[in-house]
Amino acid sequence: MKKIFCSFLCLVFILSIAQVASARARRERSGDDTGVSADTTTASTVSQPASAGTSSAENSQPASSASSPKKKEAAKKKSKKQTEKNKRGPRSIAKSKASEPAAAAAPAVAVPSASPSAENASVATQPSGVSADAEAQAKADALKRAEEKMKTSQAVSTQTDAQAKMQAETVAKARADEDARMRAEAEAKAAEAATAAAAAAAKAQPARVSLAPVVSKGGFAPFYVYKDQGARGNHYIPSGWMGDYGDLKINPGCIVKVHSGTTSVQIRYSAKMMQNAGWCGIYWQNPPNNWGDKKGGFNLTGAKKLTFWACGEKGGEVISEFKMGGISGEFPDSDSASIGPIELSKRWQQYTIDLTGKDLTNIIGGFCFSASRDDNSEGFTIYLDDMVYE
Repeated sequence: MKKIFCSFLCLVFILSIAQVASARARRERSGDDTGVSADTTTASTVSQPASAGTSSAENSQPASSASSPKKKEAAKKKSKKQTEKNKRGPRSIAKSKASEPAAAAAPAVAVPSASPSAENASVATQPSGVSADAEAQAKADALKRAEEKMKTSQAVSTQTDAQAKMQAETVAKARADEDARMRAEAEAKAAEAATAAAAAAAKAQPARVSLAPVVSKGGFAPFYVYKDQGARGNHYIPSGWMGDYGDLKINPGCIVKVHSGTTSVQIRYSAKMMQNAGWCGIYWQNPPNNWGDKKGGFNLTGAKKLTFWACGEKGGEVISEFKMGGISGEFPDSDSASIGPIELSKRWQQYTIDLTGKDLTNIIGGFCFSASRDDNSEGFTIYLDDMVYE
């Protein structure tokens, strides 16, 4: 903008100088034409008296005819010199010698000659102005193009930075998702391996049928469904998966949340309805996978209650039922008892199933839980520990 303003001032200055020069040239041309007219008039005026004087001298004085040619010659030289002097000299001399008729005639001669001079001066100055305007316009266009190029470059740079940032965020998210998926798969494989190992160990042992109640000198001894992973006091195996069993993952050796000892049972439910059942559940059985089609279980006569500890990963997880017994078949459970529904907390809490008045002579299903997708549409993760008959 400063460059354009300076160019405009220069253009105005050049036009002003051109106008002054045009006016000066017009005045000079007008003066020269006036001087020439005056010199011509003066020369004719001077020559006429000389001729008249010569003629008069010749008529009146015939005796001086010998000197008359010399005087005439001298007069002619003088007149010629005066004419040349007036032509070369300043305008002030020509004006002092000019007569009034010559001065009156001067404007008629000067005015026509002044107009072409002014037009020539104007035409002469016009290319300079046009050139200045073109140069200023070219600079303005160049400046505008540079600004547009800079804006385009900045926009491209901003867009490139945004794309790079978005791409980096996408890559980071993809990596985090992949890491989470790999961890989940590793945990699921570990849980499956632990479950398989527990089932294999249970199969390797002969089915224990308790013909007598589990008692000690002080009464009924604590009888654990689950104490710690691999503990010798564990009497039941989580082998009876029900409903959408494909949505379940179990880890009997979880160390993330533990109530006592070294491990707990972690159960994950995805709520994907792999079997289109809309619910899920697991029985801890003896022997494994015993649905009443074979002898097994324990005589738990004397137990007054079944206690266990439970919590949720987020809190608010709804368990439809915690239960013991209830398996039917050729060799069914002798009785059953349950509590629920129960909404879990993030903190460990102890729950109790009352067994007062129950027939506990043959219990195949030592512990069970079930949950509905309607109550847990996004699935859940829960933890169980220290499940024991007392």
